Amino acid sequence: MFIFLLFYVWDTYRDFRDTQEYIRLSELTGTIANLDDVLTMAAKTAAGTGDLKWEKRYRSYEKELNDTISEAISLESKYSLGKSLLKVDDSNKELCEMTDKAFNLVRIGQLEAASYLLNNEDYENQKKLYRAGTDQITSAINSFIKERCEEYHFQSYVTLVFASIAIPFLLLSWISVSRMLRKHDTDHDRFQLKLMESEQRFRDLTENTSDWIWEINCQLQFTYTNPNVKDILGYTPEELIGKRIYDFMSEDEVPKMNEFAAALAKNPQPFHNLENKNIHKDGSLRILETSGIPIYCRDGTINGYRGIDRDITDRRQAEKALWQEQNLLNRITETSPIGITVLNRQGVIIYANNEAVSILGLPKEKLTHLSYDSPEWKITDFEGKEIPEDMLPFNVVRKNRKPILNFRHALLKNKDEKIFLSMNSAPLLDNDGNFDGMVSAIEEITEQVKAENEKELLIKKLQKALLDVRTLSGLLPICAKCKKVRDDKGYWSSVEKYIQKRSSVKFSHGFCPECFDKYCSKYFSNGKSPAEDDTDDDEF
Repeated sequence: MFIFLLFYVWDTYRDFRDTQEYIRLSELTGTIANLDDVLTMAAKTAAGTGDLKWEKRYRSYEKELNDTISEAISLESKYSLGKSLLKVDDSNKELCEMTDKAFNLVRIGQLEAASYLLNNEDYENQKKLYRAGTDQITSAINSFIKERCEEYHFQSYVTLVFASIAIPFLLLSWISVSRMLRKHDTDHDRFQLKLMESEQRFRDLTENTSDWIWEINCQLQFTYTNPNVKDILGYTPEELIGKRIYDFMSEDEVPKMNEFAAALAKNPQPFHNLENKNIHKDGSLRILETSGIPIYCRDGTINGYRGIDRDITDRRQAEKALWQEQNLLNRITETSPIGITVLNRQGVIIYANNEAVSILGLPKEKLTHLSYDSPEWKITDFEGKEIPEDMLPFNVVRKNRKPILNFRHALLKNKDEKIFLSMNSAPLLDNDGNFDGMVSAIEEITEQVKAENEKELLIKKLQKALLDVRTLSGLLPICAKCKKVRDDKGYWSSVEKYIQKRSSVKFSHGFCPECFDKYCSKYFSNGKSPAEDDTDDDEF
């Protein structure tokens, strides 16, 4: 009987030892499920916010999850519990691969693509396989523990029978079982502590982000919210719990959100970057960008949604102000009578307004891909001499970082029409003061140049004509009787008119002394004026 009792106690101890490892496996399974939730939330938060600090948090828990899965697989294999955790491991590898791709998209600013990758059907299917694997192993462990409990009850009964026969043996068994039970309680407490630590890590993750993380039930009532809602909407979490999402929206937003919620109720699926208007506690309007995923019960029924909100009010206001500024700038440039072009740092034209297109005679699609010194323009000065490369406006502005004004040059328009231009150019600098391009104002002065040339030519001709008149060189036909002069067109005119017309001379009429004595002295000698004297003098 003593040997039989010892064997029975030893078998009970072995069963308790196996139970301890099953409890360890249950603990590992719970940790696997919790770490998966933590990693999923970190990845989706990074995709939703673009903040790469979430990738660091993700990496800090990734190795722990892989080690936990490896340890759990070894225990599962040891007790021949199937291959549920191997399937979990396969799903985990697929999820890690998709998550790595999502982080790569976040690094290059493609947040929408990253969010889509973490919310698409393939990702959700892998999550379901992951959850199914953990559920299967949990179910197997629970069944084992239930069977063990039934065995323990039977063993306890047998032990009591033997104890009634042999008190010492009963005492020994009782001590062994008590120790094992205390060990079981200690392991259970350790498991609960690990579970609490995992929950605390998740809470730290949600409460230390700058975004608003929430959960709602199927009645669209808030069941959880992190404290950051106060920074975004001014409410404490306690003020939101139990309230519906519509209680914090503007009236014009409710119909749109009601329609959206109805569609999700019929076809639950993840959504991302949904813009919606909410009312802050102080009455101001806030624009939020919302992403969410459905929450399922173990039986597969929808239990609500979990999501994240970002306040994009300032961004939208900045975008609106920028759009207004750009629209005003576009209106100014497109209606400007001056041609305007913008060159990038390589000297390629990236913008040209309508007047620039008209001046240069090229379609905008072609013009905005040409270099400033394109050979087809054949840039020269006004005299037709080629301008050195280092003297062209782009190179001068890039070198000196200063504007240049009234740079005059000529180029070929449409390959055969020579036009003259005046250009004012200024550098475009980045935030560090480095050269980032050039903007130019272009004015066609072809007609002005032609007018100036014609004016100079005319002035030269006039100056030559005046010089010729003033010198009165050459033969000048004059009438021998009346003394009229014939001009180069064959017309006769008085000498005075001829000279006045061709010089700056002005005539004043009077009498020389001889003519005065001949024609005027007799009038002054008798005291009569020529009008009172009726003496005929044909010669006068």
